[in-house]
Amino acid sequence: MKPMGFFDKVKTFAGGASMLSIEFVEVERQDPRGVSVPAGDSGVKGKFRVTCNKPCTVLGHIDELRTRCQAKDGEIGTAQVSDESDASTEVTGRDWQFPLDMKPGDAVDMWFMLYGDELGSYYAKYGVPVGDPSVEFFVKVTVDVKGSPFDPEAELTFKITP
Repeated sequence: MKPMGFFDKVKTFAGGASMLSIEFVEVERQDPRGVSVPAGDSGVKGKFRVTCNKPCTVLGHIDELRTRCQAKDGEIGTAQVSDESDASTEVTGRDWQFPLDMKPGDAVDMWFMLYGDELGSYYAKYGVPVGDPSVEFFVKVTVDVKGSPFDPEAELTFKITP
């Protein structure tokens, strides 16, 4: 874990990061601590849990499948596939909808499904063979908290297998 810089401390103090915590529960039916996905798959799906620390209203969440090659696109990485869930994308079968009022201790499981090209094809964008360790794959989740200048986010890195 890298040390917090000044801007990170401001985000934590002023933003939704102190209001909610995000924890990946399952990715591709695997424990989030050791996910591997075949290069021929065209996406990734999973579940994360949002737990409330301070009263707030959740407006939705943005989920991204990202790649990162430190030498070519730095820390942030490149968004390959993105999906947004909010009040306009209500899902039947849930016992809650956005906007979602939460109070301390409340926890809600949310899902992501990110599909695009075969995962192995993203290596070509960096000019390296499938499985090259210089390319990192991860899911980034950002939860939109009403009135927060900095929304809480979480990342989960996973391996691609040839």
